[in-house]
Amino acid sequence: MAAEDENLDDRAPMAKAMDWVARITTAGMTFGIPVLAGYWLDQKFGTGYLLTIAGFVLGMFAGGWQLMKIAISAEREAEAEAKK
Repeated sequence: MAAEDENLDDRAPMAKAMDWVARITTAGMTFGIPVLAGYWLDQKFGTGYLLTIAGFVLGMFAGGWQLMKIAISAEREAEAEAKK
């Protein structure tokens, strides 16, 4: 993995930007998809808003976990850049 991180620094600025776009999009979808799935299931089974709320809670935990992964990755990248 360390060798993989070193190769990432040699990418073009647009490639680095697209990497961040993908990370942020993934985090946003991680927050939103469970809520939408819960809403759809509520409509299908007629359970009121129970599954929507469950999807919201799941989305918040999963999205927070994804954001923590992004923050840790960004910190490692900054440390690697500082060592150069």
